[in-house]
Amino acid sequence: MKATFSFIIGFFILSVSGIAQVIPTIGEIYDFQPGDVFHKVISPPSVPRSVSRITILDRYYSPAGDTVFYPFRNDHYSTSLGYNPPHLEYSFDSHEGIMSFTNLDSLITTTWYTDTSEYNDTL
Repeated sequence: MKATFSFIIGFFILSVSGIAQVIPTIGEIYDFQPGDVFHKVISPPSVPRSVSRITILDRYYSPAGDTVFYPFRNDHYSTSLGYNPPHLEYSFDSHEGIMSFTNLDSLITTTWYTDTSEYNDTL
C-alpha cells in the first residue's frame, strides 16, 4: 500500500512539473533593449577566428505592432593566414544595419533560423 501511494504521489509530481513550463513567444525571446551588447565568436577548425561585437542602438515597432526592428552596429575583426613568410593578417570593420522579427505573438515551436554558419549564436 505504501509503495502504491508513493508511486501515485511521484507520478502526480512528475506530471504537474511536465506542464509547468510555457512555450515562449517570439516577442518574449527577442526582446532586446537599446544598449544591449552581444559578442559573437566564429572559430571554425583550422581557420583563424573572427569576432563581432553587436550593439543594439534603438528599438521600434511596425504600425501594426506585429514586427519589431532593431537598428544595430556591428564592430568586427577577423584574422587570416598570410604567406611568405607565414603570418597573421588582421582586418577591422564596422557597419550598421537593421534586424527585424515578425509574428511576435507566435510561439517558438519550430526552427525558423536556417543559417547554419551561425549555429548556437546569440542572435
